[in-house]
Amino acid sequence: MHDQLMDRSVTAGQRLPAHVYRRRRLAVAAIVVCVLAVLAPVGLSGAVAGGATGRVDAGAAPAPASPGGGEGAAVYVVQPGDTLWSIARCLDPDADPRPLVAELSASNGGPLLRIGQRLVIPASVAAAPCR
Repeated sequence: MHDQLMDRSVTAGQRLPAHVYRRRRLAVAAIVVCVLAVLAPVGLSGAVAGGATGRVDAGAAPAPASPGGGEGAAVYVVQPGDTLWSIARCLDPDADPRPLVAELSASNGGPLLRIGQRLVIPASVAAAPCR
């Protein structure tokens, strides 16, 4: 039996059958797809490590789509890497960010952010400059 296995092995200079190469390519492609499937949501969610780098402008005009923002309302300009969570932690670092995240999401049209978007800061939060 050992001789039969030796006869089927590939010696130096011989090529493997085509189906072996196809199987290897398929395995590598599957691994690449799995890695991309795991990393894509992380990149799209904007959950980048680090703090908020936006700025709070008091007296700037609120975004037109945001209801309830009057004249003189404070707004936060979204910067690359910002999330609602990081903005809430920056605006009120001593409080639980979950209620502020929910309020920011509700008052600014949902949880998705765009760079340069102007978020109306609720009056309940003292708008301190974020770095």
